[in-house]
Parts: sequence; C-alpha cells; structure tokens
Amino acid sequence: MGSDAEVFVFDYTVYTTVVAPAFFELFRKGQVPGWLQPAVKRRELEPSLCDRTDLIRFTKVLKPDLSWVGPYDLKSTYDQDWRTRWSYSNEGLNDLVAPSEKVAEAVNWLFKVAVSLKCLGASQFVGRSMTVSQYSKTLADFSLKENDRIVELLAALGKRAFIIGYQFGFGVEGINGWLDPSETEELATRLAALPLPRYEVSFAAMKGFQTAETGHYECHNFSFEALSLSFVRTVAKIAAAESRGVLWGSAVMPSHYYRGL
Repeated sequence: MGSDAEVFVFDYTVYTTVVAPAFFELFRKGQVPGWLQPAVKRRELEPSLCDRTDLIRFTKVLKPDLSWVGPYDLKSTYDQDWRTRWSYSNEGLNDLVAPSEKVAEAVNWLFKVAVSLKCLGASQFVGRSMTVSQYSKTLADFSLKENDRIVELLAALGKRAFIIGYQFGFGVEGINGWLDPSETEELATRLAALPLPRYEVSFAAMKGFQTAETGHYECHNFSFEALSLSFVRTVAKIAAAESRGVLWGSAVMPSHYYRGL
C-alpha cells in the first residue's frame, strides 16, 4: 500500500483565474462548470453536491485560492481524518459546522480532477508515500531552524491543501499543496544554496538517478531524502523559468487520464 509522490510544474495563473473561481461558484450556488460536468456524472456526484448549505461552509475557512489558512509547519498531520482536520483548522470558530464527509469527499475528488485537467505540467517522482514532513531531518542536518524561509515554503507546498486537496482514505494521497511563481523562484534560489546533489537542470537528468535494476532512485554519498529535496529544487527552477508554480501531489493522475470521462 502507498502512493507515488510527485512535484509538478503548476500553472498558477490558470488555477487562480479558472479553477478557484469555479469552486467558489460551486460553493455559493451549487453550480458545476461545464468542463467538469463529465467528471460529476462519472462519479454520480450531483445529488450530494446540490446542498448549498453544506457547500457554503467551505467559503468561510478558505483563502481566495482555496488554500487552508494555516498555520503551516513540517509536522506530520497527514493521518488526521476529515473532521479532525476541519476542527484543527477552525480553532475559536466553533460555530462553523463541518460539511458532511460525503460532500467533503466529493469536493476533494472533484478538485483533484479539476487541477489535473487545467493546471498540471511535467512532474518528477520524489518518493513513495513521501510528504514534506520527511525532509525535517535533512533540514535539521543543515542547521535550518523551524522559522527558516525554506521550511516555511516547503510547509506551504505540503499543507495548503489541508482542507481541500487531501483525499479520503490513505492520508498522503491527493493534492498536498502548492507554491505560486514568486514563491517557487524563491524556493529554488534558497535550495540552491544547500549542499544537495548537483546536476543539469532537466527532467532527463533527474530520471538518470533511477537504477535500471530496481527502479529506485539513488545518489552516491547522499540520502534519498537529500536527493528528493534536490528534485524539488530542480522542478522549482524549471517552473520558475516558465513563470509557473509547483504543486506536490500523491497519486495525482495526469490530465489525459481524465479526458474523455
């Protein structure tokens, strides 16, 4: 059991101008855009998505880009169930009742499909059932403190989708988080200063670390976590050069998987 974690080149502009507004329209009016209708029909979601009283609760706890309000950290919270996550996200706001799990699961699945269809580019494997929390030891070995900007950016990459993004079932699956283009460029620059594996900035170069015998990724004199973090740096560099962001997903299918639903 488990899932492949990947870091994707992420079209943040399309995300904020097409995907996020479509979901706020869904929350406020119960209306699904035409380009997502095939997915709704495929999963027979319409009956569970028509209760606007249930859906509108999402608008009270999310930023305009659908991100969780935080706080972000590298602590592992991926095993928390839906209601625990909702409660954790709304301390002091006890009047905000959580949407039903049925609605939350449907919204999360639809969100993953929407982002895949509209926003995702090339990706690089960063580990089996990997989360940003697993970089903690490597970052500590580099003497980075919890308030270091690298830690903050990685935490956002792994936690912005705490409410909408994390899938039901195995905790790490789904969209974990993302960075906008300026954050992506900053992360790439800051990670470049760390003593991580060095190689050509390309997907082909990263693929070159995969061994033919086992399919595992290895780099002499470096832990897998350090190599994985170098992959985050490299994808961020590629994305920044295209004025795009990055997104961390686990078991997130490429767009062609959903086309023709």
